[in-house]
Amino acid sequence: MAKLIFKTQSVPDDECMAIRRLLVDNDIVFHETSSGLLGLSVAGLWVDQELVDQARAIIETEQCTRQMQMRETFSRSPVTFKEQFKRHPIKWIASVLAVPAILSLIIIPFFYFSP
Repeated sequence: MAKLIFKTQSVPDDECMAIRRLLVDNDIVFHETSSGLLGLSVAGLWVDQELVDQARAIIETEQCTRQMQMRETFSRSPVTFKEQFKRHPIKWIASVLAVPAILSLIIIPFFYFSP
């Protein structure tokens, strides 16, 4: 019977490709499922029961390596609010102006059309 070893829902494509490549390189036969048209199914990678331990060990090693790389990347260059504002000032100003505009569009009809 097949067993789920890796859920691919909300996982970056490069990470999924790395896991698939590792499984193929280690001669582990797997089956991939999608979440389906309505998103109700489990999207993931499945292997036979006898290969579960080997596949999980490989995936865990890859996940630890990836985790260290991501932590190193984010610790070297933390992005502050000030830096984000400098990069995209129009986006931030538009967002700040959009919130009261949307709220006023929602609230104003209650004042004009209330009995």
